[in-house]
Amino acid sequence: MSPSAPAFALDAALLGRPGDVVALGAAKREQILRVSDWPAAGRQTNVDLLAPPHASAGGCACTVARTVARLGGRSALISALGDGESSQPIWRALSQAGVDAAWVRRLTGHDGNLLMILTNPAGDWVVMQYNDPAIVLSLAQLPEVDALARYTFLHIDGFAGASLDQQPIVAAALARARAAGCLISIDAAVPVAQAQPGYVAELFRQCDIAFANETEALLITGAAHVSEAIERLQRLGPRLCVLKLGAAGSWMIGRDAALHVPAYQVAVVDTIAAGDTYIGALLGGLCQGQPLAVAAQQASAGGALACCAAGSGSTSFSARDVQALIARGAALPC
Repeated sequence: MSPSAPAFALDAALLGRPGDVVALGAAKREQILRVSDWPAAGRQTNVDLLAPPHASAGGCACTVARTVARLGGRSALISALGDGESSQPIWRALSQAGVDAAWVRRLTGHDGNLLMILTNPAGDWVVMQYNDPAIVLSLAQLPEVDALARYTFLHIDGFAGASLDQQPIVAAALARARAAGCLISIDAAVPVAQAQPGYVAELFRQCDIAFANETEALLITGAAHVSEAIERLQRLGPRLCVLKLGAAGSWMIGRDAALHVPAYQVAVVDTIAAGDTYIGALLGGLCQGQPLAVAAQQASAGGALACCAAGSGSTSFSARDVQALIARGAALPC
């Protein structure tokens, strides 16, 4: 396999569309609790908080859309929210970033979905979640084909098809995006890859760009190690597979070439939203006409900057911040 960038570029017609990325999936309020140590199960012990609780707008699709918009792109979100306190930070964050929320379903009388995320000094995290069963995507809220045709990418959040009743909506969105001539990108999610690896693999076969971290890639492909997973991802069907390896960087995997992209060394607060920020920065760069290697470098820098503050609120950095980190050149070796 050649250590060069895979041949992947957007044609002129796609680059001429007025919108860049429509992201479909989750938008949830986050409550970040930075703890000194993980709580011990079933014991009456105290765990110190290292900082006051921090609230921010989270959810994979929400983060992708916000990242695209904050880096100068034009994005929209297809999601579902309530109208209570838990949903208000998300509405504000979408508005501040300039994300089009016309396809966000708002359910009155429902507070919203909530993530309670514990993070430790090493940057690791554990999620506790409340999901209102009424706050889900509906077929009626999906954009029609002519509306999707204004955008270059439809991006599918890995959690969007987690439940069987939501999978037909994901399938309908994919069909409309294909009819609209959009490129399709799909991100895996660890719980979904664990429970339904075959379903995720089938989604990957239907997309142009597939994103996975190491755990997800091994689950989806059934491989025993990363190098085997790379080979199997090449045979799945996407034009481009992106393997996200955190501090070890990432791989751009084409059918006959692969490129390693180093990570950038930063002071890590936590790694929440780093992967989704990476995706938003990569898709946004491609929509701006950047060569894949350049867009991948922007993605790596964006993912690193997402680690510099608590939770998904860390996606408030700017394009100037991304370029400053790239210029600093503090990338970790492979």
